[in-house]
Order: sequence, then structure tokens, then C-alpha cells
Amino acid sequence: MNTFFTADLHLSHDAILKHCNRPWSIEEHNDALIARWNAIVSKRDTVYVLGDMMMVRAQPDGTPRMKIYRRLRHRLNGSIILIKGNHDAGSSEYYDCFTKVYDFGAEVKIDGEKIVLCHYPMRSWNRSFHGSFHAFGHLHGRLEGVDTGVSCDVGVDVPEWDYKPVAWEVLRAKLLKKREIWKNKYQKS
Repeated sequence: MNTFFTADLHLSHDAILKHCNRPWSIEEHNDALIARWNAIVSKRDTVYVLGDMMMVRAQPDGTPRMKIYRRLRHRLNGSIILIKGNHDAGSSEYYDCFTKVYDFGAEVKIDGEKIVLCHYPMRSWNRSFHGSFHAFGHLHGRLEGVDTGVSCDVGVDVPEWDYKPVAWEVLRAKLLKKREIWKNKYQKS
């Protein structure tokens, strides 16, 4: 069983194509993101989605949103834990698609590392001055080059992730490097 992190899929949200310059039609968009997800996530894996998973509008043909939520969810491998984002103000049918739902954030420990998860990036978080990690979404890769401490944007629009969830091992390696830089730059001798 592996653990992955991602954010900002915006499945069925047609406006995201223009806002983030995603290279597909909405049908291609959903299919591409789901195919990339399933290529690396197995049914036994866990995926933390740090907000903005789906945005389904009322359908002209009258198809209930609940049916679309479930259809999209059933196409994705893994156990999905949602940290709500600003586009996740859904109904109970929407939240029922997930293994667990957190309103604002969560703190988890994996391989001895504390990770603070939130849709939004934080300047400081629990135990940030003691080496804990922070993973976020919301900014669609727009903080590149900005020192965010020992944190990382796991959103699908970050070029490094290529519209796929990030494996814990990859995220951890990146954050460990950032921790070393942070220690050398800011910790007192």
C-alpha cells in the first residue's frame, strides 16, 4: 500500500481549462487526469486530495450531480481522503464519495514525519520550526521560485507532477532537501 498527495483536479470544471491553460476539452480533461491517476495509484493505495477535487454544475440533461460525482469517483483507484478546498462546498452526496473528509486541514504522520495538510499554503504551521512538513494546493503551481519553507504545492498544475498525484517517497525526498536548506539558512548554531 502506497500513499499519494494531490490537489486541484477540478474534475468536470470547464472554466479550469482556461484559467490554468490545461490542454484538453472537458471530456478529455477528466479522462486524462483519471488515466494518469490510475497509472500510478492502485486500488489498495491511499490518496490525500488537498482540495478542489470535482466541480459539477447542474446538467442540462437533468442528470443528478450525485450520479456524476459517483461516476467520477468510481473511475479512480484508491482510498481517497479529502481536505476540503474552496470548490468543495458540496452536498452530503459529494462527501460520501470519499473515505474521509476534513473541513480545513489535517495532520498525519508517515514514516515518522509529521505532515500538515491544507488546501491553502501557510507561512507557518504546527511544528514548522521543528522540521514538520506542509503540503498544500490552491495556487496551481504559481509559487515557483518562492521560498515556502519546508512545504510543497502538490497540485496537478505544478509542472513537476505532470497532472498526477505525487508519491509519498518523491514528496518526502523533495521536502527533506528543503529541510536541509532551511536548517542551513535559518537555524542558529
